[in-house]
Amino acid sequence: MEKKLRIIIIDGRITRYLLGTFQAGVLVLGPILIGIFADSSAMQWAGFVFGFLTFVAWAVNSGSSTSLSSIEDARRQLDALEKAERKAGAA
Repeated sequence: MEKKLRIIIIDGRITRYLLGTFQAGVLVLGPILIGIFADSSAMQWAGFVFGFLTFVAWAVNSGSSTSLSSIEDARRQLDALEKAERKAGAA
């Protein structure tokens, strides 16, 4: 049985995390809050359904964007992260 190498890189920058959290919050809570202010239960339910679908999509994709199948792929990803760090530091 052949063992597969799996390399996972986690981007730990807080700004990326905060931006993703803010976007998810707006997507989930936005329609619900509009429904509350407009007294529309349909809008509140739509917000709930879209929020649920958002969390399902997040769960499905949580590891796919950072799972790499080879050391070369991992090196390219690390190089891109280092380049972004240098660019952010220079700005």
